Amino acid sequence: PLDIAVLLPSSSSFSVSCPSGPSSGAQYRLVTAIPAGCDPSNCNYYLGIRTNNEDPQFLDFMMAGKAQGWIAIGFSPKQEMPDADVLACAVNPDTSQVVVMDTYNVPDDHNNI
Repeated sequence: PLDIAVLLPSSSSFSVSCPSGPSSGAQYRLVTAIPAGCDPSNCNYYLGIRTNNEDPQFLDFMMAGKAQGWIAIGFSPKQEMPDADVLACAVNPDTSQVVVMDTYNVPDDHNNI
């Protein structure tokens, strides 16, 4: 499982520094998992979200999954993939290092990404 903290911007000025991430035994209030109710270590997909204990302007995310390549979650004002901000996690097969990417899906003329 990978725990990350994400800033929720409350204004256009960013003078906030990132707080500490969650502890390894952190409890998440909003959870979606496949299959439902599974433990994060053996889910096909798991996403837990909670406010950060140190600074409530931040959200802590925990993503885990059985995947070859990457797992991700997207946030979109349109509930579609185009115009979505996507947090993706991948494991580098050569180094086993986890890479976290924040990307934006740009739609084309047909609203495809």
